[in-house]
Amino acid sequence: TCSICSLGFYTSSRAQPEGQACPAGYHGKNLTLDRHLDRPEHDSCDACPRGFFGDVESSTTLALGCKACASGRFSTHEGVSTEKNTNNDGTICDACPSGKYSDETTGMAKDSACKFCQAGRYSSVEASNTTDSCIACVAGHYYDGVGANKESMCKECEQGQAQPGSLGYAYCLSCTPGTYQHEKGKVSCQECLQNTKSE
Repeated sequence: TCSICSLGFYTSSRAQPEGQACPAGYHGKNLTLDRHLDRPEHDSCDACPRGFFGDVESSTTLALGCKACASGRFSTHEGVSTEKNTNNDGTICDACPSGKYSDETTGMAKDSACKFCQAGRYSSVEASNTTDSCIACVAGHYYDGVGANKESMCKECEQGQAQPGSLGYAYCLSCTPGTYQHEKGKVSCQECLQNTKSE
């Protein structure tokens, strides 16, 4: 007599002596899902969704067999597992690129969910899970875009401008009347000498 495969196992062909374990990255087929209603059999396994990975075989459910990618990482593929998809550095899931970060803990399915470091800041760190990796451009410098991934992307303030702040800014301040600055990358403007004016 034939018997139904246990949850977490499957057979993809007839007359098999026993079911095969769902591999890591997959879990037992959820027969209550609409896509399985026309074929309510354990003839395959369901893949861990994007943003998740599996590290054990014969998992019975998504909750038991699939783990969310770590903060700062994402996965655009289904069925990712520690067995097949481990990176060279031993990590699972792809890293948010430098200039971005993510503090999400629910499993990100695409790199666009990684957040950019804000204007005036940069980060050379991959797979960052905190805004702390976004470092402010030093005083006298600015960056007017988002997602800078190296310090050299911070630009020097132009002549006639300065930026005294060290918290990371998207702009420099123009020298006020009566002050000047002939050099680039300065933190302050100088007062005009007596009987002179700025132009």
